[in-house]
Amino acid sequence: MAIWLPRVAIFSLLALLLGLSITSKQFLANDNNYPIHHVQIYGVRHLDRLQIQLLLLPLVSHGFFTLNLPLIRDRVQQFSWVENVNIKRSWPDTIKIMIYERSALALWNNNSLLSSTGKIFFADDMSTSKDLPEFIGPNDASNTMLAVFNKFSALLSTQQLHIQQLRMSPDELYQLTLSNGIILKLGHSNILAHLKRFLRFYPQLKKQQAAIEYIDLRYNNGMAIKWKH
Repeated sequence: MAIWLPRVAIFSLLALLLGLSITSKQFLANDNNYPIHHVQIYGVRHLDRLQIQLLLLPLVSHGFFTLNLPLIRDRVQQFSWVENVNIKRSWPDTIKIMIYERSALALWNNNSLLSSTGKIFFADDMSTSKDLPEFIGPNDASNTMLAVFNKFSALLSTQQLHIQQLRMSPDELYQLTLSNGIILKLGHSNILAHLKRFLRFYPQLKKQQAAIEYIDLRYNNGMAIKWKH
């Protein structure tokens, strides 16, 4: 059997529910309720933790439900070492921040770093670059040079050789300096074929590599060797 409530009772019930909803929202929106007591930061290797803490301090002085996570993410990503950031709340009073730092692959033009994804970025502390290969080239060629580096490195590793410096001129002339000190002049076309030609002859040159200044491979079928005096 249906139960009919008087119209006044219905309006009273709706008003009560609306009042409870508003009160709940006001309670949750109050920063003094459910304050953040713990900020856990993960993934930091090169960043300055103190700088991160100073940045986060005003941003996390809110309640659990009023934190502006997109704003926190944007601010943390302003650090040059940061590739990506993942932020989440953890009930009842914790925020967890996972920082994914860039992986520095090379020193770029003596004043910045190149990430493994081809991103040029600046770092306050360049001491991490001392053991990295060096790239010298136009700033808009970072991805192209990275692809060349990866392909050449795989080939050179078959002879236990590594790239110490990769240089590309504005007119796209490539030059390598290898870990044994030999400079390879590859030109701007057929550079992969030129490198493979060097690798075919390298076993014959290995005993004399200390006396080689550079090898010019910008020929169709041969190469020229400049010997040290």
